[in-house]
Amino acid sequence: MTKIITDSGCDLSSDIIEELGIDILSIIVTNNGTEYRDIVDISSDKMFEMQRAGESFSTSQIPLYDYLVKFEELAKNNQDFIYISLSSGVTGCYNNSLLAIEELGKKYPGVKMKSVDSRCASVGSGLMNYYAALAAKNGASFNQILEIIEYLKAHIKHIFTVFDMEHLYRGGRISRASNCVGKILNIRPLIEVRDGKLEVKELVKGNKKTYKRITEIIEKSTNRNSKNETIFIICGEKLEPAEELEENLAGKIDSNIKMQKVGCTIGAHTGPDIIGAAYLDADLPDELLKYLED
Repeated sequence: MTKIITDSGCDLSSDIIEELGIDILSIIVTNNGTEYRDIVDISSDKMFEMQRAGESFSTSQIPLYDYLVKFEELAKNNQDFIYISLSSGVTGCYNNSLLAIEELGKKYPGVKMKSVDSRCASVGSGLMNYYAALAAKNGASFNQILEIIEYLKAHIKHIFTVFDMEHLYRGGRISRASNCVGKILNIRPLIEVRDGKLEVKELVKGNKKTYKRITEIIEKSTNRNSKNETIFIICGEKLEPAEELEENLAGKIDSNIKMQKVGCTIGAHTGPDIIGAAYLDADLPDELLKYLED
């Protein structure tokens, strides 16, 4: 069976990771010169506590050494693997993974190894890894999994919002003026991932209208026979806003909705107050669907 590997930017729950046997590599989270390995050395709850106390965090890519160690651990056991990276539009992890595979591919020519740029973030990457690992578990071949991933790259959509734009401002995602106006007018930015990069789609005023608008966007894309598909909702420190979004969605669509919690990699840039979702904008093809049944 092909092993699926990803990084801590996927925001998948530990239950899904364990159930599907996904291996996670930790992105580095930094605060005041101190480096932490996401998940291993620091939890999102601890980071959120520090953020609310005024602390700032940044992230850096997974070191090449970590890729070499993990990939060779598998290659030594003749284990084929596919690494699915957080979008290259937001991190340099993908490039380091390519360097590791180039080096190890010469040493272990009989092992199939591939690195894929997901062009996704947070639960978008999580959704891709979920389906890829599910396909592997259900008997899909190495090449069939890559085919599924390519389909997902074209059809996974994201929509997020944050209730406090301060962290986006600190990370250079929005201007100081946008941050100030947002606070004064209670504005929420709806953020998409386009071409692998985060972009503001539109602005909405107030929480209730934000939940409604996110629901409308997802419903429009999933207004079809989507019973066999899964939608991942992302929540931050507080569960209640995401539960309200989940309730809105459950009344509109038939897809399987799973709640995930944002980790340190994404939370370092969004802060503790985030909700959103990842979903498909097209039906899963029949020839692939047999591998994607949970």
